Amino acid sequence: MNVEVTLRHIDNPPPGFKQYVLSKADGLDNYGLVIDKVSVIASDEHSHDLDKRYRLELIIRSRGQEFVAKSDAANLLAATDMAIERVTKQIVKHKERMKEHH
Repeated sequence: MNVEVTLRHIDNPPPGFKQYVLSKADGLDNYGLVIDKVSVIASDEHSHDLDKRYRLELIIRSRGQEFVAKSDAANLLAATDMAIERVTKQIVKHKERMKEHH
């Protein structure tokens, strides 16, 4: 699995952030998804609202399908968890649709 992490305006990411993303993405294998690439774009929005300081976009590419989730949170790890949760819902919904058609 290829993991690409892009940090915009973030000088000090949490230690092991890329590994954290990788471990979370590995959990998506439980849904029978073959993941080709995981792209994470994280940015510090310099917002005055401390609850939504970081923005994270998670893009998962799997055999021609693309799943995208965006989240805002106070820290990068929370934003990652929210994005993984959202993309998981998309994957489950996709799997259900594919099951109905076959």
